[in-house]
Amino acid sequence: GPRIGFILHALLEDVLDDPEKNTKELLEAQAKILATLPVSELAERGKKGKRAREEKEEIEVTEIRKRHWVK
Repeated sequence: GPRIGFILHALLEDVLDDPEKNTKELLEAQAKILATLPVSELAERGKKGKRAREEKEEIEVTEIRKRHWVK
């Protein structure tokens, strides 16, 4: 359900901030911690993670457009 999506987005933000956290052990441990949070707090962390992903994707798309002279 939505809780899983929020957890995944929060984990993604953690990994985007610090790629060294992208290990099975660390992600599993963090997912267990996130699963205990109240829905409202988890939703906020998930939304923040989703925004971080969108911003990163936009930067990547902009770089690709620059490389290929596309507006």
